[in-house]
Amino acid sequence: LFRSLEGIGTNVGELPIAFDLEWPPRETRLKDGTIEDTWGKWKCSSNQIRDWGLACLERGEALTGHTWAVYTYRYFWKCIERHKAPEYGKRPLWLADYGYAGKVPTAEQAHAIKTLAPWDKPAIVQHDGDGGLKLPNGRDADFNVLFGGEELLAQLSGVKLPDSDTLPDLASILAAISASRQQTMGAIVEASIDEYRRKDRKSVV
Repeated sequence: LFRSLEGIGTNVGELPIAFDLEWPPRETRLKDGTIEDTWGKWKCSSNQIRDWGLACLERGEALTGHTWAVYTYRYFWKCIERHKAPEYGKRPLWLADYGYAGKVPTAEQAHAIKTLAPWDKPAIVQHDGDGGLKLPNGRDADFNVLFGGEELLAQLSGVKLPDSDTLPDLASILAAISASRQQTMGAIVEASIDEYRRKDRKSVV
């Protein structure tokens, strides 16, 4: 996996890799409506999940050579006793917050969203698309609001802004991100195909 990720997030126009820290869930609602103690079932603990997450994050950053973002949501962050690991705060926060389900919040509403300790503010907030936010094909989708505008986007994607009062060209930043993402995804797909072929050859032998 890390061989496939080599270089991602370090090229101009690429956003940093985001570490999805929301699993395993503290509880799981079963089909019959009962609540299962998932951590108890799998013998997990807040310390174990929190320490594992930080170790995985640090290892991933060491292997890829850049700082990752942290993606999580409030309840999970509370469950893992986040105050015991302030080191997470050294990375940008991508917060899942579905308080504005079905619509993109206004700038005023977005900046009123409470952050998570130890962060001063989130870098990105994700909103649930159920009930209003849809892709061009009509399917519901989550949408994300970037805090900090073009300057933060440029900072996260490694785009150098001109030393002037001129606003950065958002279209060029997005174009650079799109082009780099296509190139990166192509490399990942090729690496996955090669890995599959190697495994398939071994199974035939």
